[in-house]
Amino acid sequence: MAVGTRNEQRLKLRRAVGHYQDTALVTDDMLDDALDDALLEINRHFSTIELGSFTTVADQQTYTGILPVGGYSIAKVFYGSDGEGACEVVPPEFETIAWGEMTEDGTRLRAQPSDALFFFRNRSYFRRFFESSAVVQKPDTVRLLPIPGSAVSVYFTYWEPVYADVADVEEVHERQYWAWAKYTMHTMLSVGRGSVEKVQSVTGMTLSTRASKAHERGADREHQRFVDMMPALVPARNWMV
Repeated sequence: MAVGTRNEQRLKLRRAVGHYQDTALVTDDMLDDALDDALLEINRHFSTIELGSFTTVADQQTYTGILPVGGYSIAKVFYGSDGEGACEVVPPEFETIAWGEMTEDGTRLRAQPSDALFFFRNRSYFRRFFESSAVVQKPDTVRLLPIPGSAVSVYFTYWEPVYADVADVEEVHERQYWAWAKYTMHTMLSVGRGSVEKVQSVTGMTLSTRASKAHERGADREHQRFVDMMPALVPARNWMV
């Protein structure tokens, strides 16, 4: 479920910062700036991962401009060599050392840890120096090794925005979205005309306000709320990114 149309969001944001009927100080352009900034922040933190591909050209190593329209940057490239990779021709005795010998009755004997470590080190050396690889230069330049000798398909994952417009924002990101929109709006109102603290009329009457300080505190509060709602980082490697 979307959080509302742009106009509905303008009204809600104007109420949230205490200027429900104030269209002179809080213009639609200011509200749109805050909403668009919140959209950019949500897309930056919660961008989705998609799959793309391109076809190589014989004897060409570097490829650029392959990112689909709207994509942010390439995450990881999956490139296979034209011929048989070195990792597929690891000597059979390495496999025996790593996984242990199999007896006639189907029992596998446990390998010695030192032997297994030797095997996996050697396999990692094979992969590092002989297997196909790709270097990604953000946002969308890829260099392939070895240089392809023919036209082959290379697949890659890339980041793209989760929402195209503020009207598309779903309920799952609503609280973070509004926190950043209010943070941006309070920040804008703490400067410029919103930062005026004293007004004196021609008759000598003086009016003092603390609106600037109030908006500064509001900005700090909403920024901290946004940070507190961010998901915790997962300490694990992801094969897609």
